[in-house]
Amino acid sequence: GAPDGAPAPLADCPDIFRRYCCRVLGRSFDVARAMYMSQESALCCSPSLRETLVAVHCPSPEGPQLVTLAEVEEYWKGVAPHDLCACPGDDAVLREAEIAWFLSVVIVRLTEAGYLDAEHRPTATALHARTRDACPELVSRARALSENWKVLLHETLQRLETPSTAYQLVTYDSEFVGVEAVGAVAVKQFRAVATLCTGEEYEERCFGDAEAAEQASAVAAFEALVYSTRFQGTPQHKEFSDNNWRDSNWKGLLLEWLAKRRSPVAQFDTWLVDDRYGWAEFQATVTVMGVEYQGVVGRTKKEAERFAAMKACRALGIE
Repeated sequence: GAPDGAPAPLADCPDIFRRYCCRVLGRSFDVARAMYMSQESALCCSPSLRETLVAVHCPSPEGPQLVTLAEVEEYWKGVAPHDLCACPGDDAVLREAEIAWFLSVVIVRLTEAGYLDAEHRPTATALHARTRDACPELVSRARALSENWKVLLHETLQRLETPSTAYQLVTYDSEFVGVEAVGAVAVKQFRAVATLCTGEEYEERCFGDAEAAEQASAVAAFEALVYSTRFQGTPQHKEFSDNNWRDSNWKGLLLEWLAKRRSPVAQFDTWLVDDRYGWAEFQATVTVMGVEYQGVVGRTKKEAERFAAMKACRALGIE
């Protein structure tokens, strides 16, 4: 049976962990592919090699936490997955038992750390935005596995003007690049390059499998493609495409200019424009001496405010 302190019922642990990860990372995604790390091994009740869970990533405000097979075995003190399995000869049933056995310890660790409450729901601490800030790699993997980005990228390329002679709109080249130590666990790393028919290449690396790496490269290509074409051909695009906004602290220049004239402080108003494609886009206005200036969309609140400040500075002749 389960040791003292193990969550019950055991079969609920995978769903508890799935809901925890989706909530704290702010999106629905394939948690098993993103957070589980497996390797081939032979189990006592299985005549052939099979994928065995060896570690699980857990997002937390302190950064990614890793629960390893050694920790799980120590916790269960000799109780193995096949001891909990009604049909140990059935590989699929044994796999489910192994995952529940492993994740029960993950749930205990998250509860002990204060990230799950007594009803196994994410606490306010776990749901704080700093969890996502502390786990950029896990956020990236969650985003890559939240949609079929390869399909979305292909559909987007079809809608855009592309060379009529292009045989393929996008191709993927993926390869195994080696094994990397993550904590005490060795995991496979894959590299993928998405090459668009226009020649642009987007490279990403991912642990797990080649498909996850290809999805990650598709995310990078899709984000760049959609963002770069949003204002193409518009006056705003021409105004902001020269990247001058990156070279100056427009917000600082504006506030300094107002301070010298003892004018009222500029008022910024920022709002979310769109988050359908796995990342947020923001827009902002700044009110200076009663006049409102609106910038174009930015990928962060800070960037959106910088766009708005640049608009005001140019209108007021501040350089």
